[in-house]
Amino acid sequence: MQVHRAWGLGIYSFFQGEAAVNDIRLENSVEVPDNPGIEISHIINFAGLNGGINHVVNGLGPATDVGELTLLDGDPIDESSVYDR
Repeated sequence: MQVHRAWGLGIYSFFQGEAAVNDIRLENSVEVPDNPGIEISHIINFAGLNGGINHVVNGLGPATDVGELTLLDGDPIDESSVYDR
């Protein structure tokens, strides 16, 4: 993928069962290629009964724990600027 823009995404993790067995964490809710034409903005993450999400996009953004709803808002994440840091 060379060019893609995504706005208003909603991602959730929902793992049923016992917490000790299902403490599953997603590393990222979205993973995208390292290309300058990729832009992501306005993502909501939700973590259900067990587990959670460590990052929003490619290791960036806040974690979301059980029962939490987090929002990554504002300027789009431009992958070219992210990888220059």
